Amino acid sequence: MDKKENMEFYKYISKILNNKYRRFLLPLPTLTLMTIFSILTLILNKEYTVWFNLFFILFIYFIVGLPLNIVIFLYNKLRKWIITVPREKMYTRERSLKENDNTSEKIYISTKNVDVMFKEAAKFLISKNKVSIGMLQRAFKISFNRASKIMDQLVKYNIVSEPGWNYNRTVLITLKDFEENFIFTDNKFTSNSAACANYNSKNKERFELYNNKYDYMTGTDFENFCAELLKRNGFYNVKVTKLSSDQGIDILAEQNDVKFGIQCKCYLNNIGNSAVQEAFAGAKFYNRQVAVVLTNQYFTTSAVELAKITNVVLWNRDFLNNLIKNAK
Repeated sequence: MDKKENMEFYKYISKILNNKYRRFLLPLPTLTLMTIFSILTLILNKEYTVWFNLFFILFIYFIVGLPLNIVIFLYNKLRKWIITVPREKMYTRERSLKENDNTSEKIYISTKNVDVMFKEAAKFLISKNKVSIGMLQRAFKISFNRASKIMDQLVKYNIVSEPGWNYNRTVLITLKDFEENFIFTDNKFTSNSAACANYNSKNKERFELYNNKYDYMTGTDFENFCAELLKRNGFYNVKVTKLSSDQGIDILAEQNDVKFGIQCKCYLNNIGNSAVQEAFAGAKFYNRQVAVVLTNQYFTTSAVELAKITNVVLWNRDFLNNLIKNAK
């Protein structure tokens, strides 16, 4: 089979596996149990005919398998009800309080800080009233990593919940609330001066909205987050460089008349040599006295050794947490 035929075959198998009737009549635990039992029956009952073995397997299914399916079905329904209903009641109560207060807080989102599919993904999940990364993958035909990042952004703006103990998520707002209260801007300035002030005020306290969950930030958000932290820790003349021409330095800052050139790295893994090299070269370019690499992770052994030779200062996750702790 060629690539196209393979894709069609996998889609067909996926459709069968995800069919709601199949999930009820033969959920995976029952399907696995019956498969094992069928193999054992064929091996151990060789003296009986195939039809007899088939009848015996069906008999076991109706006696054991089907009741087990019903128990699994009822358990899943009950679990979903226990988790979902309290959250819905809580959200309904919060929404009614807001309505009674006659206030409608607008949320301004820069399109530069979210995925281009963020808005459509939010509408899609809200309309379905179901949430999963797999739904986003299938609906928008995107990779798992991209769907996961969109999900993190939806959680950040309180559109969907964090995963619960069973990894299920819940939609937290209605489609009407989303369309009325979420305003998307091409940049952080709008034509309405009141809206501008509101947005910029939120942007200054952005790291508080993240609740210090800096691991979920985009690269640009992490740079702004770190710049704000430095200001609140006594640094001055703090400036975020332009992305297109940063020359390896993301933030320029000063403290006690010492000029710092800081590179920010928000990664999943520890930071290697290249970041140290870029910070060293960037500090020379901007005529900075101290080159720094600031990260949400730690540094590899080779990066630490290179930093000692080049006199690049390394601020790791522990240092970042101290900045947060000491922010004024």
